[in-house]
Amino acid sequence: MTDTPLDWNPTNKLFLLLLTVQGQYNFWCIKDLDGAANCITPGQWHDPTIHRKRTPEELEELVVHGGREKLAKILSLASVSYKRLVLGLEALVGRERLLLISQEQLFTNTSAVMEHVFNFIGLPPAEGRSFGSIINAGSEKGPYRIGSVKQPGAYFQVTPATRQELLRWFREDCEWLRDERGVHLASAC
Repeated sequence: MTDTPLDWNPTNKLFLLLLTVQGQYNFWCIKDLDGAANCITPGQWHDPTIHRKRTPEELEELVVHGGREKLAKILSLASVSYKRLVLGLEALVGRERLLLISQEQLFTNTSAVMEHVFNFIGLPPAEGRSFGSIINAGSEKGPYRIGSVKQPGAYFQVTPATRQELLRWFREDCEWLRDERGVHLASAC
């Protein structure tokens, strides 16, 4: 029998990468922004050579002027409750079997975070592997060794107006994650 969420093995461990609205906006192809013909497969990555360029100003327009309800129609994370998501997963697998990682942790110290994830889920150390940076450049996404070169498609900083609105939307979840689970979502909180 294969493992499914309903056949959860109590020895399995799970890690959850907590993405933010900015992360979803930058990383995924979004039909309403990029066109249905350009977003053919579910889970398709944003490719700056095919899709619209993402900008902090465009995200501000969507967040500040579009509002949460409108944004939630194209970005599912705009309507997520991180607290409900985490508590639901903890109820399913147990708190001790769930590792929470924020996208900021992963992007800031990729190698250390990946080693922590490998250790947590019981994989051998990533000896010889280097996770120097996270990039979002065309078909090359995820942890890659790229040295000190800034890659196209890297995540931009949100505008102050966007940050203020996201903080208003997610304040309760952010405070709960920080105070109860020790995870800080800097770009949303």
